[in-house]
Amino acid sequence: GRGHVADDVDMAIANCKKHGIEDINVDLMFSLPKQTMDDLYDSMKKVAEYNISHISCYSLILEQKTKLYNQVRDKKVTLPSNETEEKMYNEVINFLTENGYEQYEISNFARPGHESVHNSSYWKNIEYYLSDYSLYLWCLHHIMMNFNLENKKLSLSIPIDSAARLKLI
Repeated sequence: GRGHVADDVDMAIANCKKHGIEDINVDLMFSLPKQTMDDLYDSMKKVAEYNISHISCYSLILEQKTKLYNQVRDKKVTLPSNETEEKMYNEVINFLTENGYEQYEISNFARPGHESVHNSSYWKNIEYYLSDYSLYLWCLHHIMMNFNLENKKLSLSIPIDSAARLKLI
């Protein structure tokens, strides 16, 4: 898991807004161990309360050679069924659409005009650089930071929950 709590996320988003950073992305994970439809709905309501411009939603992918993979294999941890995962994904789409977000990729939702530029740098194979060595060292422990020199955009990834991030673009 990640070493933070929900209050850290609240504070990070509040600080971003306080300093004029408006394009904020939250990654929302679903189909997590023990997660119910009610849990997902509560998470979506919380994310919607942030009134941010972009949300990425991902279903948990079980990777071999990980602790979670072994726990699921050994039946120590149970994941939601495929049917529940599909219902969760459909609920994400419905909820975010009803709350003013447009789905523009399979996992990405944005307010009109706020589609992620961060991802497009990967698709276009554009180079990006880290800046400020002391911040870089802190980032290695806490966040991932990308600075694209061509369009002078800063992108930060800050962990939100055990499998999610907040991106500032």
